[in-house]
Amino acid sequence: MTGTLKENIRNDFSAGFHDNCIRLIGEACLDLKNKHIVTVDWDEENISANISTAINTSPNALKWQIHVVSEVPLYDKEILQGTKKAKSAKRVDLELGVWNENYLTFSVEAKNLIQNKIIKNGCKKPIYPLTKQKRYIETGIDHYVSGYYPPNGCMLGYVLEGDISSIVSGINKIMKNKFSCTEKLYPQSCQFVGIDGYYVSHHTNLNLDHFFVKF
Repeated sequence: MTGTLKENIRNDFSAGFHDNCIRLIGEACLDLKNKHIVTVDWDEENISANISTAINTSPNALKWQIHVVSEVPLYDKEILQGTKKAKSAKRVDLELGVWNENYLTFSVEAKNLIQNKIIKNGCKKPIYPLTKQKRYIETGIDHYVSGYYPPNGCMLGYVLEGDISSIVSGINKIMKNKFSCTEKLYPQSCQFVGIDGYYVSHHTNLNLDHFFVKF
C-alpha cells in the first residue's frame, strides 16, 4: 500500500469521524428538545451534561466506538512545566474520541445564546444578548483561532430564546469590528437531524463550523 493511499484512508476515516460526531450531537440535542425541559434558566453546562450522557448511551456511539468526555482540561506548556497551576487550565465543554491508528478527537465548545434580554427565575439582574454574543466569540471562536483549542472541533450554540439568524447577525456585527469583513459566519445547508442551523467562519488558520440548536 502506497503512502498516498494510506493517507487517503486516514483522511476518509477522519472525515467520517467528524460527520459521525455531528450526527451524535444532533441526535442527543433532538432527544433533549423532545423532553421540553430546557428553559432560559438553564446553564449551558446542564445542557452539555444531557448531551454527553445521551451520546455515551447511544447505540450509534457504541457501533462507531465513539465516546465523549465533558469539561476536558487543556494543558499548555506552562502547566506541563509546573510554572502554572493545572487547575487554571481552560476547558473545552465536550471532547468526542475514537481510536484508529491514533487517537482522534473532536472538540465542542458550547455557549448559551439569546436574541432578547432575559431575566432568569429568581434573579433581578437582566442578561443581555450582546453579552452572550461577545462571550461566544471571546471564549469560543477566539480560542480556536488562537490555537488554544484543537483545530478539529466546532462551536455549538444553544439558542434558549429568539431566532438563530438574528443571533448570528449580532455575532457577525461584533466579528466585523473585531476581525474583518470576511471573518463572519456564512450559512450552510445542513443534513444533520437535530441541528437547526449550520454556519462556517473562515479564518487565516482554519475554517470553523458553527452548529445551532433551538430549544
